[in-house]
Amino acid sequence: MKFDAACATNWNEKNPNVAHIHTGDASSEDDLARVVAETGSSHDFDVIMDDASHINWHMIKTLEILIEQIQMGGMYFVEDILSSYESWSANMGSHNGEQTGGTQDCMTPRTRGPTFLAKMFD
Repeated sequence: MKFDAACATNWNEKNPNVAHIHTGDASSEDDLARVVAETGSSHDFDVIMDDASHINWHMIKTLEILIEQIQMGGMYFVEDILSSYESWSANMGSHNGEQTGGTQDCMTPRTRGPTFLAKMFD
């Protein structure tokens, strides 16, 4: 799932028949539900890789919604959980967005909600 539709189209044109890329906002429940619906029935995913904005609450929301869509024995990867420890402006494709929200103890949120690591321990 790619936020930048133009980038997804460009990649698909350069890499035909490799993968189907869905577009949308991974922090949007509606977009996530649409992508799940576009893939067919629930529990269809063998692997999910989250390499999105790195904003802690985005990663948590995506996990909470998509973890139920993984097949038994499937895998869910989250790239760059360093954002639980450090905070930087998230790359939103066309602009820098809000801070990712990490703090030095990895647990205390700098922004709304817990860090991703704190959520995993919870």
